Amino acid sequence: MIIAITETDSEGNRNLVGRFDHRTAQCFNSDRNHDRLYRTARGRWVLYTCINAQAHGQTGDHCYIDDEKARAWLKRNGHADALRAPGRPEIGAKIAVAVGGSRLAAVSAWAQEHGIGRGEAIRQLLDIALDRAGSPANS
Repeated sequence: MIIAITETDSEGNRNLVGRFDHRTAQCFNSDRNHDRLYRTARGRWVLYTCINAQAHGQTGDHCYIDDEKARAWLKRNGHADALRAPGRPEIGAKIAVAVGGSRLAAVSAWAQEHGIGRGEAIRQLLDIALDRAGSPANS
């Protein structure tokens, strides 16, 4: 099953920012509530939060979180052993793309704004563009 990742903007609108297949992700359950943390096949952390959602007949939210927040969540929920992974999973094949001028500056600024490296920013921006284009290959 493909799960959508959304973020809420300043106007309260929920925007699609990515998606992942939960069947290929590693899942960690919370000891205290129904929250779950996923590590996607691409190595991204996705937190499922359902605080008060079930009581109101709603589903919870899935959102990306950074490594630091994931480590803290894993420790709080009894999964500290999951932090001893042998290394980062392979992301994919390397490709060379020439990007210069204002486009490179825009990617660098977006990466800095989101607290990630430029390579990860390019991967995320490609995911967003493919999601908006309706590409079935992006999962």
